[in-house]
Amino acid sequence: MFVNAGPAAIPDVHYPPADQDLQGGAFDGPIRRLHLNESFLPPSPKVVEAIQKACSTVNRYPDPKARGITKVLAERLSFPVGQIVVTNGSDQGISIIGELFLGEGRSVVLPEPSFPSYLRAAETAGAETLLIPLREDGANSVEAMIDAVTDSTTAVFVSSPNNPTGAILQEPEVRLLAERLPDSVLLVLDDAYCEFAKHSGGPDNLEILRKHRRGPWIVLRTLSKAYGIAGMRVGYVLCSSQALAESFRKVTPIFPVGLLSQVAAEAALSDQPYSDWLVQETVKHREALADSLRSLGLHVLPTEANFVAFRVDRLATTVIAALAKKGILIGACRSSLEVWDNYLRASVGSPEDTRAFLEALKQELNL
Repeated sequence: MFVNAGPAAIPDVHYPPADQDLQGGAFDGPIRRLHLNESFLPPSPKVVEAIQKACSTVNRYPDPKARGITKVLAERLSFPVGQIVVTNGSDQGISIIGELFLGEGRSVVLPEPSFPSYLRAAETAGAETLLIPLREDGANSVEAMIDAVTDSTTAVFVSSPNNPTGAILQEPEVRLLAERLPDSVLLVLDDAYCEFAKHSGGPDNLEILRKHRRGPWIVLRTLSKAYGIAGMRVGYVLCSSQALAESFRKVTPIFPVGLLSQVAAEAALSDQPYSDWLVQETVKHREALADSLRSLGLHVLPTEANFVAFRVDRLATTVIAALAKKGILIGACRSSLEVWDNYLRASVGSPEDTRAFLEALKQELNL
């Protein structure tokens, strides 16, 4: 088999555990999915209805340009339709950035810990990764990231709210990135949890970049979180120019998003009041979860996303394994830095899932 990079150079894929990994074993109870930052609330009824109506048409290929989605987004964001590219989740957008802008002899600045797909895209492309530790509050360290840029740097990834910590950047920090990064460097801002951040009064990252960034930029967004359709895999890329968007389209598969996924996305976007309610309910349950963790004496990081990160007195991996045996799936703050070895991340779940999680956590930590 011949590949562009040697097998040893291609990073391992860390697949998250799925329900099937727990089924058929000693555990036979309900599975509590608190590890993937999914919405515990179902999508809008309009989404379900639209999918049901469209099922009989899946013998046909979808619109390769997903024009129904881009039209709605362009109108809602007052953004040029030609600068929007719909992708198979944000992951595909990140992979394409790696393909287009990274490679041997180039470097990329990344926050650590953050969304693992950034590092995977960089390593797959053969780029040098310049990993910048987060601030103590879990936010990206903006000035350190700017200072890390070298002559070989072609891209800087920023995540706000940051996954897996949940901390956001304030407007002056986003503006600093926009203005101080060299025009030769692509600024990638992952805005996957923007709806939750805005609910808490966070800045409009897209508007800041539009006003203050002269160099190229990309904003990554998704319908997985605030619209509750993670299983449909619909993301989108907002590009600073038509030329940048065209570069994306040239390497994107002809049919990146399936027919039912497009139907679901259009229906989800058509029911904004439902999405607003979903975000409001999620934030309410997030605050309750954070308060419960604090009441156990645990250090909880500030979060403006749909998950909570917190520190325990032992290795996070041991707690994850113990809870998985009880059917409760939670995540870690994966990092090469030892300071994060004791941090866990739990998605906001239903009241029943949260109660089961907190009880199991108390038992495991002897609290």
